[in-house]
Amino acid sequence: MPALHWKPRRKGCSARQPPLHCIRLLLLGLLSFLGGTVGASDSVYGPRPVPLTSASEQRAFEDSEVANSRLVVLSPFRRTTARALVLVGGYGNDYRVFEPWLGNLIRRDDLQIFGLAHDHSSGYMTASARRLASLLEGLKDVSELTLFAHSMGGLVAKAALHELASRGELARFERVDLHTFGTPFGGYRLANLVRYLPGGRELAAALGYPMSADIGSGAPFMRALARPLPPNIRFYVYDGAVDRVSIPRSVDSLAQYAAVLESAHGHQVFSGMDHDGFFVDSVLLATRLN
Repeated sequence: MPALHWKPRRKGCSARQPPLHCIRLLLLGLLSFLGGTVGASDSVYGPRPVPLTSASEQRAFEDSEVANSRLVVLSPFRRTTARALVLVGGYGNDYRVFEPWLGNLIRRDDLQIFGLAHDHSSGYMTASARRLASLLEGLKDVSELTLFAHSMGGLVAKAALHELASRGELARFERVDLHTFGTPFGGYRLANLVRYLPGGRELAAALGYPMSADIGSGAPFMRALARPLPPNIRFYVYDGAVDRVSIPRSVDSLAQYAAVLESAHGHQVFSGMDHDGFFVDSVLLATRLN
């Protein structure tokens, strides 16, 4: 297979500009909105979303926003192998954030490797999770599934497994392993304002941050991530000791973070590691992917 030559897409949030930076920008927009500087029909950020009259219409609209997400085959497709690895990137990065590991991974002849081509700014977290669940459901010949998820991708990946469990689809897998790297399971206290302020959810979407409505530390989406998963699933959490994105900083975020960790089968913190530092051999070895 030819060598992979790509560079991770970087925009918005990183170790230097964490999601809180995005939320601050959102709040500036909210203040403008609440101050009456936004027109009645269109905002300075573009047209407002069309009001939807029912929950089913809302769900259909949300799902249409992420419909272009897809799984990309990253290794030669081996029909004789029933094991699959799916790579899920975070905000501002898709599966290509795992590039430093791909050289070793694609040499394995016992794995089908897929990358999730998805833009987290394209829709709400709930819709992104449903889309990933549907894509995983389509892996019909797979009996052992492993997910590697970075940052916000870990939130989507865990929610997708809960979605599959609710559909009764997880039982067909003999084993599912979820490994999350630098995932903010505590959520962000500031993002709670998106749910509480009038027009917050709509304006967040118009600003290009629809997921802000779901990543507040008290958001229903985040609270649901603390639910236990079925017994055929193993859930592992990896954090960096100096990660400004994933380590919770408020009391309510700490409580949410602790609630999620209660359902984890393993938790490892790497000394001196920041949000973008996970993609080294020592972390890959720690996953014990065998």
